[in-house]
Amino acid sequence: MHESLTKVLIVDDERLIRQGILHYINWQKEGFEVIGEASNGEEARVLIDELEPDIVITDIVMPVMNGTELIKAIKAEYPTIEVIVLSSYADFDYVRDTFKHGVSDYILKPKLDGEVLLETLKRVEKTVALKGHASKPDKPDVSLKEKIEKVLKKYHHESDIAELDLYLAGRDFMFVEVRRSDFSNEMPLQSIERLTALDSIELEQDDHHTLYLVYGDAIVLNEAISKATEAMDVSAMSLLQSTNSDQAGNLARLYDEIKLLRRYHFFLSEQVRLQFEDLPPHEPCEKPFDLSIFLTLFKQEKFDVTLRYLDDYLMRVKHAYQSEPNEVKNLLGNIVFNMVVVLTETAGNHDHFEQKKYQYFNAINHSATLIEASFHFQQFYNELTEALSVTTKEEDHLTQLLAYIDNHYSEPLSLTDLSAHFHFNPSYLSSYFSQHLNKGFSDYLTDVRIAKAKELLESPDLTIADVGSMVGYHDHSYFCKVFKKKTKQSPSRYRKEAKR
Repeated sequence: MHESLTKVLIVDDERLIRQGILHYINWQKEGFEVIGEASNGEEARVLIDELEPDIVITDIVMPVMNGTELIKAIKAEYPTIEVIVLSSYADFDYVRDTFKHGVSDYILKPKLDGEVLLETLKRVEKTVALKGHASKPDKPDVSLKEKIEKVLKKYHHESDIAELDLYLAGRDFMFVEVRRSDFSNEMPLQSIERLTALDSIELEQDDHHTLYLVYGDAIVLNEAISKATEAMDVSAMSLLQSTNSDQAGNLARLYDEIKLLRRYHFFLSEQVRLQFEDLPPHEPCEKPFDLSIFLTLFKQEKFDVTLRYLDDYLMRVKHAYQSEPNEVKNLLGNIVFNMVVVLTETAGNHDHFEQKKYQYFNAINHSATLIEASFHFQQFYNELTEALSVTTKEEDHLTQLLAYIDNHYSEPLSLTDLSAHFHFNPSYLSSYFSQHLNKGFSDYLTDVRIAKAKELLESPDLTIADVGSMVGYHDHSYFCKVFKKKTKQSPSRYRKEAKR
């Protein structure tokens, strides 16, 4: 889950100044995101209407519309937007004049560096927070869920721990988090139902994950979780599991374990069940990534070699899964930035990529897994290399992929199997399905199997269990649930109506 970031727009007619500001600080780590840049006040007004920034950093002396006119327009139309002025010593008189129009702060360009920029942003951010968030009275502490949440946030009383110990007396408990894949649009039914059949409390939930506190006998809990994971398709979902305890005072510690597993999951999202006792060996990433080598290969248009160089590094980072996810995201964002610079230098002006790079910056920065971040980078890479007239054989690849699935749908088939057969990187193959079919691999395979099942159900000689097995579902109950979810009918109902 990502905290809300303060949105910043940069306005300056000097491109080098804008680029310098972009690289002075780690924006996301400090709680900010750059959502765009403009070279004059008129461009800035268009972006402000479209992107609704919280803070605008603007120069004073610019063509078309200068900074003073822009500030007047901002304060007239968007009074809650905070403005930081950039200026040289020579135009400081203009800066003093802008404070009459509601400027929050200013930075002298000769003194501009990462420390000054961050200090100024943090000061102004406090004003943004005060305007955007009114204080709310605390809700009365009435529910078990609220008591647990207080313990996890570490503002509980000892009486809360005592009450939770009474409620959980004689029972073990642990946290279990179900995470949906970035490339699947639905949660597999069977695994969710097996988990929620346990005594559990749902604590957090969004489109991508659900966190439960499950409690009972530790052996029974682990057996139930094992059965749930057996039904999981690693390309569709995965599960994080803390250690267990029988003392409510350990709740915060177990929750810290889940938070650490979330970080590891960024790199290990292909592991269906992630728990400390089953973590793979940690392999330090000793060979660093050399951006100059990458850019040299890219300039030579050795695109396959260039991508392989990055993929090899990402594989090393994956094995060193205790790294910080933000380090990888920042690297990919920096590569995006530099590739756009190279494109502009070698192929002339490309305003499309100058603006679109922010879309990819944000997509990469908000990625929950390495696969997702690689997917967004791969999208950018494909789009940019196509702009450099790189020839591909994508249609042939797609035909071969779909034909293979059509011939092997009845077998246990995963994204990893398909990647190995066609010698593709799994993250690339995931992005390939999303780009060309507007759905993930798991969803496409399910559609193929259900379509084949419909054909087979028209034969009266086959039982429904036989049909399920023939299309890759050896669990009769699970086949019926998936079929009904996709067709709104049970297999038997579909067969009856097909006979009419």
